[in-house]
Amino acid sequence: MMQGLKTSKAMTLIRRLAWDLVLRAEEEGVGLSAFTVVFPGKRPAFYLRRELGRLLKRPFVPPQILDIERFMTALAATAPTGVGRREASLVELLYLLFRTAVHTDGRGSAGGFESFSPWGIRLIKAFDEFGAGLVSPEELDRAVPLALADAGLSGEACGLWRGFPNLYRAWIERLAADGLWTRGERYRLAAETARALASGGSYPFPSWMEPGRRRVWLVGFSMLTKAEEEVFSSLSRLDCIREVAEGPEDDLSSHPSLTLHMQPDLHSQIFEARGLFTGLSDQGAIGPDEEAIVLPDQSALIPVLEWLVSARGVPFNISMGYPLAHTPPARLLCLVLDAQTGRRSDAFHVQEYLDVLRHPYVKGLRPLDARDREDLPAEECFRKIVHRIEAWVAEKRPIFVRCGDVLKDLEDDEGVGGVWVRFLSEVHRRLFLDPGEAADVRGFAAALISILDLIVDSSTWQSHSMAGEFMSALYEFLDTLIQGPIAAEPLTANGFRFLFRHLAREIHIPFVGMPLDGLQVLGLMETRCLDFKKVLVFDVNEGILPPEEDINPLLPPGLRRRLGLPGRKETVDLSRRYLQRLLSRAQEAHLFFSEGGERVKSRFIEEILWEKEKAGLIPVGYDVRHDDGVGYRSVCSSGGAGLPSGLFEQCGAAAVSMPKDGVASLLSSFIFSSTSIDTYLFCPFRFYAAYCLGLRQGIADVGRALGPDAVGRLIHRVLKEVYGRWLDKEMVFSGDESAVLAERLDCVLREEFGGNEWLNAAVDLFREAAFYRLGHLLRLEQDWVKGHILLGLERPFEAGFDLDDGVQVRLKGIVDRVERDRGSVLWVIDYKTGGDIKMPKGRYATDFSREALKATIGSFQLPIYLILCDRIFDLKGRWDRMNAAIYELKGIGASTRPDDVRKVLFGTGDDHESLMDSLYLPALKSIVSEILDPETSFEPDPSDPAQCRSCPYSTGLCRAAV
Repeated sequence: MMQGLKTSKAMTLIRRLAWDLVLRAEEEGVGLSAFTVVFPGKRPAFYLRRELGRLLKRPFVPPQILDIERFMTALAATAPTGVGRREASLVELLYLLFRTAVHTDGRGSAGGFESFSPWGIRLIKAFDEFGAGLVSPEELDRAVPLALADAGLSGEACGLWRGFPNLYRAWIERLAADGLWTRGERYRLAAETARALASGGSYPFPSWMEPGRRRVWLVGFSMLTKAEEEVFSSLSRLDCIREVAEGPEDDLSSHPSLTLHMQPDLHSQIFEARGLFTGLSDQGAIGPDEEAIVLPDQSALIPVLEWLVSARGVPFNISMGYPLAHTPPARLLCLVLDAQTGRRSDAFHVQEYLDVLRHPYVKGLRPLDARDREDLPAEECFRKIVHRIEAWVAEKRPIFVRCGDVLKDLEDDEGVGGVWVRFLSEVHRRLFLDPGEAADVRGFAAALISILDLIVDSSTWQSHSMAGEFMSALYEFLDTLIQGPIAAEPLTANGFRFLFRHLAREIHIPFVGMPLDGLQVLGLMETRCLDFKKVLVFDVNEGILPPEEDINPLLPPGLRRRLGLPGRKETVDLSRRYLQRLLSRAQEAHLFFSEGGERVKSRFIEEILWEKEKAGLIPVGYDVRHDDGVGYRSVCSSGGAGLPSGLFEQCGAAAVSMPKDGVASLLSSFIFSSTSIDTYLFCPFRFYAAYCLGLRQGIADVGRALGPDAVGRLIHRVLKEVYGRWLDKEMVFSGDESAVLAERLDCVLREEFGGNEWLNAAVDLFREAAFYRLGHLLRLEQDWVKGHILLGLERPFEAGFDLDDGVQVRLKGIVDRVERDRGSVLWVIDYKTGGDIKMPKGRYATDFSREALKATIGSFQLPIYLILCDRIFDLKGRWDRMNAAIYELKGIGASTRPDDVRKVLFGTGDDHESLMDSLYLPALKSIVSEILDPETSFEPDPSDPAQCRSCPYSTGLCRAAV
């Protein structure tokens, strides 16, 4: 005989329910199998059976345990119109709705299946909401005109809404006729069944439901849909159910151990969380109610598994679905479809081409032929060829790529080899050629299966987390497209791309594991009714928790209100309730979030901080923030009053500081350019990453027809063509240079873009702007360069430079233009098309430290060019016979004056020799000596936020100013 139930605040909902069930069974003299328990989700069933076993300590037949979906399905199946129905796949439903729309008013056939499918997926979601919200076609008839009037729109603006009620009515009838149902239809029929049972209708009662017995337990429900409200209300009138509610959430401001962690990104959150699992793998078995990782964003699952759970050797169980669209193989197929959509004839946009090749599954490929594999080292893979192609793109800088052009050039590359050239041809055939030849759903899906076959047969895909589950799900999905009713529907590449992406987003991959073993990895919804001792919640950011609003254009807010459907407020309230419930029942809780850029901490964290402020636990206005740009802070709550000494905790890693050991030999032979020295001047760590480690910064402007880099390169080419006729001669303008400029400009554009007619609009716009600005530059130049002798154009220079300790280093640079004026002064000209012009600022210096020179000098470009010209032209340090200028080409127009364009290093009255000998030369020697000094470390410099934002190493390696 069980003793009376001892309740306490510490008792979990599941334990309290188990006690209630056992006591009720003893009172009524029945077994537990006489009861039915309904939870909001599936997971609590395992915990309830476990708790019942602990209480009874003997074999037993458990109660029937259903989640709300199975419960509503069981009720709906007892309705006369619900008998024999089955669940249909989304693909089947989409085609069925398309045919229904065609037969209802002909709208579905206007643009065929391709035009209908984007709206079809949204319509299915809307109709599901109508079912769960008990919205009838008649209510739609009344609500649509009112919603339009609320928005100030006339009936003519109704568009697709006009056919909404009739299409929904026809949809309900079509589902019934075909013996199918959706979630919304199941909920609608369940509510209809419960209403009929409560009103004494002729519907049969399910065998497990008896009026007056209250043997159905509804556990942990809140914020019900209208269909759920109708069902629960009707069954309550029949005295069939017993509701078990959760207690109120605790006040989080006084939570004994709630810690907020800020890190710049998810990877950093995971890195910090690893410290919370120290020794966990040595504790033996982990109870299912001990440790939980909660992921509001499903896409965080793979990084968490890779870098946190698996890396610590912790047993785990996943209790959440993962969207097929987020899996690595599906992402690869999306990239392939992007390339097909953006192709022009047989050419692919270079960025989309590279995106496909850079996918980890592609880079891990090895030749299919076993004989070819035998000729290769075991570790060699397609990554080597991808790097070669990247170098080819960096050199050629194409906007569109033809696979044949890449193959042709790589055939001549001695470092590639025939094996890889043959295999690259096969990769091109699978990834870039076959899909473009498809014309219907079956053809596109078959081409994608061919790509998966290539990956499975010859890649290292198995080394990635959950790779087997992901591949199996993707094969099954593509097979559904090939075998399903939409297989023969004609589609363009863009139409199939949209269909694939949106269907893949709706398919979730379930994970099979041991529900009552190890660390639990769950989504927020899966935590309902469950309690854990320690909880870690990642990505607690706006747009994730609460989730970003999923706006269905078919259901705008005004129409939702008229139909009584839940809106944004209800979604936010539901997320808040689930989070508060989870945290208030945990003994230890950690919330991780990111800030910076577009990322903002969740409003729920702001609410927690506000509650702490009101309770006097943290200072008013305190925020989780950076510690002077280095490392990150955590805010920990405390039950005590005032500001606890342990409130602030340094966590995460400080910015990386790299020693010089191992790079001395590299630097001893390093050839310094003005770019490398300016890089060091602004941030030593960026210099180290780029020039010592050789980390590439990516291919800037790749694939952008007329991005900033491309504009600069084209302008330099045009000016070289215009001025090239005067090389080694006196520059003599003929008066109107427009004809020459037009000819040279058109020649450069033809060479750059050829006959690519798809670029005409962008090229024409660039041509007009370039012709206007360069025309005015030539106008300004006519008087300035009269009598000048042109000595060089884009000429590369290299020369030695002596330091004070007798060490000589090499300097190099490419000078845009060198000329000698009528007074025999040598001029160095550099063109700038961007807006970031750096000129030496100071005229003297007493402090030659890097930090001081950063403010005084700003850029060593022009002084270094003068040093190079002094050596090359053997001027023997006669600085008074030299000068330099930057031409700022941006913004030149009819009203521009010469001084607006020409930024001169030495102005009128400046002592050239004094500035060079007392400022620029000592400063350059100092900064180069510092770079070579083994006692100095390459420390990050976060003092210039603009430089840090543009730095490719700021988040991955440094994080000094994140």
